[in-house]
Amino acid sequence: MKITHLNEMALNRSDAIDRCCNQGKQFIEHFHKCAHEGVNSNSFQHHCIEMQAFWDNVRFIVLQQNKKQISSDNLLNWFFLCGSDVEHMIEEPFQDLYETLYISLLSDRKNSEVLDILSVNLE
Repeated sequence: MKITHLNEMALNRSDAIDRCCNQGKQFIEHFHKCAHEGVNSNSFQHHCIEMQAFWDNVRFIVLQQNKKQISSDNLLNWFFLCGSDVEHMIEEPFQDLYETLYISLLSDRKNSEVLDILSVNLE
C-alpha cells in the first residue's frame, strides 16, 4: 500500500496543468521581485515565503490517470516555465539563477526551500 504525502492531491491532467500554470505565473512574478530587489530588501523573505507557497501547492499533485506525482519534466514545463521557454518567461540577467532554483527544487522535491536556495545564490 502506498502512503500518500499530506499535501498530495489527485487531479486530472487538464486541471493539473491549469493549477501549475496559474501558480507558476505567480511564482515567476515573485522570483523577479526577489531578483530585482535583492537578498537585503525588506520584502525578500516575504517574496520567498510566497514562492514557497506556490511551489507547495503543486509539488505533490498526483495525476488521476496513473496515480503518480507529476513528473519533474512536466513540473518544469507546466509550473516553472508555464508552457513556454525560459527566455520568454525570465528576464535575461536572471535566467541562470532561475535555472539553479528550479533544478534545486526539482532535485529534492520534499525538502528544498526557496528561501535557502535564493539566499545562497542571489547576489
